[in-house]
Amino acid sequence: MVAKQNIKCVVLPPRKISNLLRPAKDDLGLRTPGIYSIPCECGQLYIGQTDGSIQTRIKEHHLHIRLGHPVKSAVAELRFNHNHVIDFQGTRILSATPSYMERLIREAVELERNPNNVNREDDLILNRSWKPLLRLLRESRRPPQ
Repeated sequence: MVAKQNIKCVVLPPRKISNLLRPAKDDLGLRTPGIYSIPCECGQLYIGQTDGSIQTRIKEHHLHIRLGHPVKSAVAELRFNHNHVIDFQGTRILSATPSYMERLIREAVELERNPNNVNREDDLILNRSWKPLLRLLRESRRPPQ
C-alpha cells in the first residue's frame, strides 16, 4: 500500500541515552555579558552592564583606578574622589543577559531597585508604569518587621 503511493519508509536506529541527556555546561560566571554590581565599603553599589564579559569590564575598572582615570569609570571616581575602598571580590552578577535591549532594561530596573548606586549613566529611563512593580520588588526585599 505504501509503495503504491510512492512513499518511502526510513528506519532510524533506536535513540541512545546520551542523545536524551542535556550536555553539562560549565558555569560561565563572570565570562558572560550582563548586568553586575560592585560593592563599596560605604554601602553604595556600582551597577553596570557590558556586552563583553563582566570579567573584562571589571579588569577595565581596575585599570582606570591604577592609571588614575576617574572620568572613565564611576568605580574609579568613587575610589579617587571619595577615597573609598572598592570590594571587587564582592562583585555579583545580577543578570547574564546577552541581548542589548534586555541589558538596558534590566540595568534600569536594577538602578531603580538600588537607590544607593553610584552609576552615572542614564542610558534608559523607565516609564512610570514600572513604578508599582518596582515598589513591590523593593518591599519584597525588606526584612520582616
